[in-house]
Amino acid sequence: SSRLASCPPKLSGHDPYGSAWRLQDDLAGRIPLDSNHIFQVYSILKSTFFKKIPNQRTVATTCKQLFVSTHNYEFFSLLRDLPGEARYFLTKRISSTRSTMGNLPESISRYSSEYHYLFHILHSFDQSSNKADAEHLLALPNAARRFLELYTYAKLPMGRSSKVEKRAELLFGAEKANRILKVLHHFSHLESVERLMTNTNAVADIEGAVSLLMESLKADNDHYQALLAAVQ
Repeated sequence: SSRLASCPPKLSGHDPYGSAWRLQDDLAGRIPLDSNHIFQVYSILKSTFFKKIPNQRTVATTCKQLFVSTHNYEFFSLLRDLPGEARYFLTKRISSTRSTMGNLPESISRYSSEYHYLFHILHSFDQSSNKADAEHLLALPNAARRFLELYTYAKLPMGRSSKVEKRAELLFGAEKANRILKVLHHFSHLESVERLMTNTNAVADIEGAVSLLMESLKADNDHYQALLAAVQ
């Protein structure tokens, strides 16, 4: 999975805590940061590490550097509102044992919406001439499933108890919805990396599901064209 990081580098100010502080949203997997907590945590970060200088409009930091690592896109959007200089990075899993860290892609930095980023991943894969070497291949099943959840819920806001399977069936028809979701469900679980690496038909299966999803999305022409314009 990908991990978003906000890193204000070498910020000056009063430093009672040492040279750097780091916050990880899952705290070694013990305390997950969900949507019920993000505003409280954001408020704590802002009040603890950023202080207004009396009689001035500037803000000083209470530590030299602050590193925040999160999987939550909504929380990441809030982090970008913190005062001061910041740099952003993306950690990407490339195998079951290896990850890389690089600059945040422009497709994320340009928008505060997870929805735009997910569409960018799917559209790039759909247009790629070499699907096996696609940059986001390992993330595709989860990205496609998440995009489908957001899209179908926006089109059919049926309540929190509604399932993506039911909404997709109503929008696309039972056969098409099942063909898309069956593949995405199969490869979007914890062992998806191993499945992708050992299943020789995985790329073809995912390509078919993504192609069918994009074909269905194109039928909603105004929505599709607006997404294209937003990510180009």
